[in-house]
Amino acid sequence: AGSLVREDLHDPAARAKAIAALEQQMKEAAANLEFEIAALLRDQVNDLKALGAPDVRREGGRRRRFA
Repeated sequence: AGSLVREDLHDPAARAKAIAALEQQMKEAAANLEFEIAALLRDQVNDLKALGAPDVRREGGRRRRFA
């Protein structure tokens, strides 16, 4: 299996391919009862998916202070 360079992960097609490969590895690890490895792979998948997610930070939000 080839490795991805960090810059490739900003390309949606390359990121999708990496996610699919990691998800397959995660399923295999879970099937082999290697749950710690499966969890690490799940976290990597979530990190890659977050790269493509829109930034949803709130701007200009004010908190009300109660005295």
